[in-house]
Amino acid sequence: MACSKYNLTNVIAFYECEDNAANTTVVDGSGRGNNATADVNTDTLTITGKVNNGFALLENNQITTPAILDLTNDFSTKDFAVALWFQSGYAFPANHGTIFTTN
Repeated sequence: MACSKYNLTNVIAFYECEDNAANTTVVDGSGRGNNATADVNTDTLTITGKVNNGFALLENNQITTPAILDLTNDFSTKDFAVALWFQSGYAFPANHGTIFTTN
């Protein structure tokens, strides 16, 4: 089901990270079905935020998005944006801290 709080007309994927379920599915709120996959059940990642909930991705936790972009071409030939919120000031363990990466 698409998120009705925002205009998602040109959005490819929208992850609110409020799933809190006994499975690894991170639901795509854009309505396009581009669900992501967490490495553990989302109910183990859920944390209370200032507004609603979010995920606490600690240690080696990660969320993998589907191959919805041709990253070889799209990053150099098309306009795009990646937006996210995260808590600053958290003491990450050594060798951690990547927020966005491509293979």
